[in-house]
Amino acid sequence: WLEIAALVYLVSISAGVFGFVDLVVFGRDFEKTDESEFARALWPIAYVLFAIVMSVQARAILAAARRCWWVLPFPALAGLSVLWSIDPPATFDAAVRITATSMIGLYLGARFESGVLAKVVFVVLFVAIAASILSALGGLAFAEVKDGTVRGLFFHKNMFGSRGALLVAAAFALAFAGWRPWLAIPGVFMGAVAALWSSSASGLVLAAIAALVAPVALAVQGSRTGMTLRLIALAVLLSASAFVLVLLRVDPVAEVLQALERDATLTGR
Repeated sequence: WLEIAALVYLVSISAGVFGFVDLVVFGRDFEKTDESEFARALWPIAYVLFAIVMSVQARAILAAARRCWWVLPFPALAGLSVLWSIDPPATFDAAVRITATSMIGLYLGARFESGVLAKVVFVVLFVAIAASILSALGGLAFAEVKDGTVRGLFFHKNMFGSRGALLVAAAFALAFAGWRPWLAIPGVFMGAVAALWSSSASGLVLAAIAALVAPVALAVQGSRTGMTLRLIALAVLLSASAFVLVLLRVDPVAEVLQALERDATLTGR
């Protein structure tokens, strides 16, 4: 249970669900490039938690390090770079973070299957986005930005939208794997609501990509013959759709950007 608790905590702070604390407690508003200082302060707790967990499962982390030895030179080089850095404190901080990230990643890969990780990500985002939607519907001040867009529990609308897209992807993956579709399908809906309500172009694009990948993932399941037929049918459908768009001289990207009131020159991101 300590492992699962540490994993849930890690996913929560990675998702940024505690960004609202700065708004409520410290009364600070955020711009796009700002970060929640409170959320940043939560990371050392994650490092301590995983240090405790990894000390109990020392054999697992050592075995993972032997299998994935090629990961270790990166934190080692980060640590050595402090010696020639023009800003040693900042470099040391980054070295600690990349070392912790590398070791925690090795540990998670050794101890958890991808299905377990996907379920934890889904549950954390499901709860966070549900709470965000309810807080916005309830008229809580921190849940909305000045221009009327919604950020929920997150410190910025883009984070709310991108986490909604990630929820859509996780829900599709779990639904195709047969895990509780009665829960996964509402997850797709809530993730889409988050992407739309946030008015985040990045979130909408990511959610659309997840929705486009989903039919392909569904098509490749089952027998090889059935998979081939489904992929052919999907290719025909996509080709026909593209032909219709060309025939009507419709640029879907331009139409979406215009609907979102976004500059077409920003699509490079």
